[in-house]
Amino acid sequence: MNKPMYVVFDTPFPGQDSTLARQVGEEYKGRTVGELAEKILDGRADEYNQNPYTAQEMQTASYIRDLLERANADPGKAQILARSNTEPPTDIPVKLDDKVADYLDRILKIDTQIGPSGEEQKYQKVWFSIFPGISGGRMALY
Repeated sequence: MNKPMYVVFDTPFPGQDSTLARQVGEEYKGRTVGELAEKILDGRADEYNQNPYTAQEMQTASYIRDLLERANADPGKAQILARSNTEPPTDIPVKLDDKVADYLDRILKIDTQIGPSGEEQKYQKVWFSIFPGISGGRMALY
């Protein structure tokens, strides 16, 4: 099994938590942002994520998927931003057909969490936000 990477997608979603976070394998570093988005929006249990999404998380995933599909039909309906790994973080515009690897040096962050036995564990994380109604160019959903 590959070392997992945490991926976070968030969006403004009226009236509820709008953040989805999942683990994916290292192979997603070489795929497109669109392929990574599809993996995160899937929500099924897999080798890295024991639990499927809850009903609320599925609703958030559906909302994000709808934004991406609308952007495909009418460019400028949504924008995807990757959060930089600098402090303070800045937003980096990306498109779904961009390779994740092209941005890793600017967006891959190494964080630490406390493990079950109290030891510090380092992990990799990337964070994306999608916003409706901001010009962002034509996007392709995979």
